[in-house]
Amino acid sequence: MKHYTEAERAALIACAKHIISSGWASEEVKDVARIALAALAMPPIELPQRYSCEGYHIDEAYLVADDDGDCFDRDEVIEKLRQQGYEVQE
Repeated sequence: MKHYTEAERAALIACAKHIISSGWASEEVKDVARIALAALAMPPIELPQRYSCEGYHIDEAYLVADDDGDCFDRDEVIEKLRQQGYEVQE
């Protein structure tokens, strides 16, 4: 989902609530507005530490903590999501 400013998020939430409470919108449109409202109300997901791969050979590769890294530890991601209340199927 796109990152919205607080003003944009507030405007989208108000618009979705207006559609849901309106008499003119079809049930299908209201359902879409409900889904959008639920998505906008979700807090952002916090991710764990990022890592970079180091080493010159596949057998020597290891991860190093790096705020600009391209890797995550799978188990850390799963644990972080579960801590935030998300169900993770492995």
